[in-house]
Amino acid sequence: MLILALVLAGAILAFGKAAFIFCLLVLLLLTGMPVSIALGLTVLTYLFTMTDVPLDSVALKLFTGIENFEIMAIPFFILAGAFLTHGGVARRMIDFASSIVGHMNGGLGIAGVLACAMFAAISGSSPATVMAIGSILLPAMVKQGFPSRFGAGIITTSGSLGILIPPSIVMVLYSVSTNTSVGDLFMAGVVPGILLAVLLGGVTWFIARRNNYPRHLEFPEHTSLQATGNALWGLLMCLVFTIVPPGLICLALYGLLRVAAPEIAEGIGLFAVVISLVWLYVAYRLGRRFRHPRLLRYEAQRVWTTYWESVWGLLLIVVVMGGIYAGIFTPTEAAAMSAVYAFFVSTCVYGDMRLRNIPRVLLDSASMSAMLLYIITNAVLFSFLMTSENIPQQMAAWMLAQGLGPISFLLVVNVLLLLAGNVMEPSSIVLIMAPILFPVAQKLGIDPIHFGVLIVVNMEVGMCHPPVGLNLYVASGITRMGITELTVAVAPWLIAMIGFLLLVTYVPAVSLWLPHLLH
Repeated sequence: MLILALVLAGAILAFGKAAFIFCLLVLLLLTGMPVSIALGLTVLTYLFTMTDVPLDSVALKLFTGIENFEIMAIPFFILAGAFLTHGGVARRMIDFASSIVGHMNGGLGIAGVLACAMFAAISGSSPATVMAIGSILLPAMVKQGFPSRFGAGIITTSGSLGILIPPSIVMVLYSVSTNTSVGDLFMAGVVPGILLAVLLGGVTWFIARRNNYPRHLEFPEHTSLQATGNALWGLLMCLVFTIVPPGLICLALYGLLRVAAPEIAEGIGLFAVVISLVWLYVAYRLGRRFRHPRLLRYEAQRVWTTYWESVWGLLLIVVVMGGIYAGIFTPTEAAAMSAVYAFFVSTCVYGDMRLRNIPRVLLDSASMSAMLLYIITNAVLFSFLMTSENIPQQMAAWMLAQGLGPISFLLVVNVLLLLAGNVMEPSSIVLIMAPILFPVAQKLGIDPIHFGVLIVVNMEVGMCHPPVGLNLYVASGITRMGITELTVAVAPWLIAMIGFLLLVTYVPAVSLWLPHLLH
């Protein structure tokens, strides 16, 4: 305690009150104290010893800080991910991904990357993606003859796509911290998410080819090129059968309504949604059993079958992103809709979740949501302290005085966030760092959406390296491998992710192209 008091006293004398706040927070975190409690204790210690802020205002801020409509999206996305994790969606997505790329070198590993990307687009959580996909895929990879390290490296790094590909809980937290549009952040994550998935798949293919790892050839007489062509043909037929019939019906209905009842024709969007869902259910029932020796040959037939098995899970992507950008509902309403939809799919369509398991899923989701909301509450109080003491503005002025331009500032941000990833999990980092760094980024003319995606990609890297990488611990629980061994296993993919981070940092168009196109 004496050493702690001397350090804090020295910090105040040397650097002022701002240094006191950060030194106290770091010291509390180094003791192993939970981040939420360390944040709250730092704020209360400072307010009650160095200011005259009344206790009533602190209590009021604790409650008003989370009176944000967008925060409600977090528990709903967590609940949706929990339903899908326990509802058999992950297994169907792995089968679908394997039918497309399973014939390539390291095909089952590449299928893991693709399945993680698809599951990320419906869960919004990296640990949930690692658990759902890894628990099914890793035993299958070992059984097929892949080294356990190879599978562990793929799942650990590909699972991080859960916080980049929308919907993303980390993006919602960044939006809450900086008052940035959640919808724009979601759209900004689409292109980087796809590019990163392709990059991780490329690394997987290269390692598998170099080490001559096994591949699954359902039809050994086919070359890799023939198998790829057949699989892509099957995928094209799936998309055509899904989109074209309801599209033609909606166009015909719109044409009739424009003539007969123009005022009703303006509301064709709702009719289109109903027609599409009805058609999807009919197509799902028919498509699973449809066989055609000429139209769907070889690999195309397997793609067709697995697609219709997994289509209800894949549709959640359309429900969330399409609903937001069609103006049907807000991001928070989309989160609620995704939870209801995930429950319906898991219990009524697939039937893999029994009613007796629902209370346990609700309890687990409530526990995770309560933990995050408690961190958010204390982080909002910490942000209030930062703002009231003008610390972000002082830091911005200091950085500008040092001559830091956008390029050097973004490099400093990357280093700072990667170092923070060594000791904290992503939600805490975003809630602490975003309010501090965001004003500086604004003064340097950095786009808020680009800056948000940059922070999220940093969080992805942080989830895959020790000592606090959440994905490492989840993967360790599945594989029974130690953290040190896992760290070595993820190294090739982690190096590729750092290279991708530099691309996102210094090429803003990667993040901003799609939002600008839609606007």
